[in-house]
Amino acid sequence: MAKGKSFDEFYYRNEDRNVSVKFISDYADKHNGDYNLYRGNMFCPECRAAELILRRKSSTHRAHLKKIPSSCHANDCSYNYEYITCKRAKEFINSLSDEKIQDKLNSMMHMFFDKKLEMHMPKGEEAEQIKSNPMIISHEQPKFIRAFRRKSLSGWFSEDEENKLCVFYGKVKMDVSEMVKDEKTYFRLTLHVLNENNEPRKKIIVFRSWRDNIDKDKDYYIVLIGSWSSANGWKIKLANQKAIKFREIS
Repeated sequence: MAKGKSFDEFYYRNEDRNVSVKFISDYADKHNGDYNLYRGNMFCPECRAAELILRRKSSTHRAHLKKIPSSCHANDCSYNYEYITCKRAKEFINSLSDEKIQDKLNSMMHMFFDKKLEMHMPKGEEAEQIKSNPMIISHEQPKFIRAFRRKSLSGWFSEDEENKLCVFYGKVKMDVSEMVKDEKTYFRLTLHVLNENNEPRKKIIVFRSWRDNIDKDKDYYIVLIGSWSSANGWKIKLANQKAIKFREIS
C-alpha cells in the first residue's frame, strides 16, 4: 500500500460535491483556524469513504488534506497504491491503441464529473473493482498495481510536482491559435481554468499537432494526461497527443 498521500480537494458529503483545499484553508484562516462546519464531512474525493482532515499552511508547507489514520479507503480506490513512475506511465499509455486511450479518458471523465451519490466503485470481486478503476494500472504477471497521480487544474501547483506525470482534470474555457516553428505548423491550445465561482483563475498552454474544434465562449470539462512545467509560463506536455479529452458543459 502507498505511503500517506495528500489531497488537493475533498468530497463534501453535505452538498454531494468536491471542494478545493484552497477553499477550506481560506475558510479556516477567516475563522481563526476553526473549520468545524466541515470537519467530519470531508472525505476522499475518489472513493468517498476515507475521512480527511486539514493540515493548515505553515512556514514549511502549504495547506493540504490528509487521511485520518483510523479511516480507510475503499479497496478499489487509487489512493491505496503507490504512484506509477513517469517512464512506466508513458510506456503504458503508448502501448494502448488510440481507441483504448479514449476509453480510459472517457472513464476518467465519468469518475471526475459524472459520479453522483456513489460511495464506491461498482461492487464485485476486489480484483475486478481495481481493474474497473481508470486511475489504476494493474497486471497479473508479474503482479503489479500502481496509480496515476491526479491533479485538479484549479488546485495549487507545487514545485515538487513539476515534471511528474499526472491526470489533470477541471473546468475550462479554451481558445486555440496557430504557430509555425522550423517550417512546421503547431497549435497552441490555451486552457483558461475556472474556479468554483466559474471565474478564470490560471492560464495553461498545451501544444497540439492539430487544431481542436472548440468554441472559445463555451465551458468545457477536460481530462488530460501529461506533465506540467512552469518555464516561460505554465504548460502541460501531453504523454501522447491522443491523451486529452474534453466535453462541452450543457
